[in-house]
Amino acid sequence: MSATSSETEGDLQSTELESPQPLHFKQEVVIKGLRYIFEGDIPVEPADFVWSVSVPNWEEQKPAADEMMRTEKISAGFDKWLERHNLGNGKVGFLEIEKLDPPDNALAIRVDMVRTETEHLPPEFGYSRAEGVGSFLMQNLCTLADIKSWRVYLNPVDKGGKLGQGDIYHWYKRRGFDDPFKFPKEANYNEDMQRWPKEPDRTQAIASILQDF
Repeated sequence: MSATSSETEGDLQSTELESPQPLHFKQEVVIKGLRYIFEGDIPVEPADFVWSVSVPNWEEQKPAADEMMRTEKISAGFDKWLERHNLGNGKVGFLEIEKLDPPDNALAIRVDMVRTETEHLPPEFGYSRAEGVGSFLMQNLCTLADIKSWRVYLNPVDKGGKLGQGDIYHWYKRRGFDDPFKFPKEANYNEDMQRWPKEPDRTQAIASILQDF
């Protein structure tokens, strides 16, 4: 039986309303000489998404980490703090992004949270107090935004991490973000810092991940 005109039109409308599906990836990466698992989604268009960085041998580290908690070498309740920030159980870095619609309707995303923590890991495995995870996440986010020609917004506020307010501001400045008054007024969103698309750094992991799809 052939489809009626109304059925065909309905199918077309429903197809048009469906959002493009994000690409999910999971890849081993090296950050400052240590292996990690980099995982998350890459949306086709600006959308909410998250990325994470985990140690690759968590099952091996877990008994020693549990013992550190039991013997209070880690502050009581620190495991709950990790859970509240989407960390722990091997996850040492978390980046949360939300879609943004700036006043000038540019393609844009906003950094809602970037959080890292490695001090709770057992020192004998080499990951305790390891650095570079936050920089890795932001560098890859900037590369994705550059490839996609997306603008990135953020509020460089101290949310109780390792860096103070001034250090956070300069950390983002070094990654290409700048003050809102440096941009057209119609691009302003809530006085956030902005980063406009630049030439992509294709040495970042996300660039090769995109090539694989």
